[in-house]
Amino acid sequence: MSLRERKNELTRGTILQALVDVLKERGVHDFSVQRVADAAGVSHRTVYRHFPTRVALLEGLNSFLQKDFREKLGADTPDGLHDLQPEEMGKLSATSWGVFAANADVVESLIALAFSVKGLPLRKRHTAWYDRWTAPITAHLSSDDALAVAAILRVLGSSTSWAHARRNHQASQGALERAVRWAVETLVADLRNGGGPQKAEE
Repeated sequence: MSLRERKNELTRGTILQALVDVLKERGVHDFSVQRVADAAGVSHRTVYRHFPTRVALLEGLNSFLQKDFREKLGADTPDGLHDLQPEEMGKLSATSWGVFAANADVVESLIALAFSVKGLPLRKRHTAWYDRWTAPITAHLSSDDALAVAAILRVLGSSTSWAHARRNHQASQGALERAVRWAVETLVADLRNGGGPQKAEE
C-alpha cells in the first residue's frame, strides 16, 4: 500500500470513527455530514471525497462494524465469511448479536438510518449472500421455499431482530446469543435431515 493509500485509509477511518461518536452522542435525528466533518476535524468536502453520498457513508459505517464482526469470527477478509459452512450459521448469528450489543447505540442508529435511506446496495448483497450460503442445505426444497428459508435465517441473525429482542424482552445478552444460536442450529440440522417448510404442512 502506497503512502497516499495509507493516508486515505487513515482519513476514512477517522471519518467513520467520528460518525460513530456523533451517532452515540446525538443519535440519528441530529446526524449530518457537517457534524461528522467537524467531529473528524476535516472539511465537509473531505468527507464527500471519501463518501460521496449518505448511502456511501452508511455503507462505510457498516464495513467499519463488519471488521469487528469478521475478527470475532476469525475471518480475515469479507470473503473469508463465504468459507463458513451452513453448520456454522448458529455461531455466525450469535456472534453477530454480540457485535450488535457491543456497538448498541451505533447499531440502533444505523438501523434507523438504513430504513430512512432507500437503495442501500448492502441489503441486496446480504440477500444474495444468504441465498448462496443456504443453497447446500435447501437443495431439496422448491425454489420458493429455499428463498424463504434463506430469508428466515437472515432475519434471525439480523440487527433488527437483535434490536427487537433487546427492546422488548428482559433476557440477558448471553441468553439471547445462546437462543439465537440454538434456533439457527436447529433449523440447519432439520434441513440437513431433509426437513423444511413443506414437512410442516404434511
